[in-house]
Amino acid sequence: MGVATTIVNHLAARLLELPDDSTRPPLFLYEGVTLRVVGTRIPLERVVYCHNHGNTPEEIVEAFDTLPLDAVRWLIHWYHRHREAVDAYISEQDERARVLRGKIEAEFPTDELRQRVLARRAQST
Repeated sequence: MGVATTIVNHLAARLLELPDDSTRPPLFLYEGVTLRVVGTRIPLERVVYCHNHGNTPEEIVEAFDTLPLDAVRWLIHWYHRHREAVDAYISEQDERARVLRGKIEAEFPTDELRQRVLARRAQST
């Protein structure tokens, strides 16, 4: 387990254990590193991203039809109460994704493939 995975795992566990005067957030820890909305495959960061880009809870549910409206409303409220910790978790998730994308692109370069696709398109037109 890498350092980034350990950090994300710690942050995710910390988020699930934050003291709150309401119930535990409707989230579960998937594969030890990703917080997802219970009953869905939607990660917490998708809900937060949509909210931060001006989407209403209803618009978020419309975009992700497996999300229950009450869970989205609850998560947005919870996010505002624990914004610093959630933002730290999301930042680490973004970094993990950036590193993984770099590894994949290094192992499977797309330049040659792109050139072949462009050549075929040029031939067919």
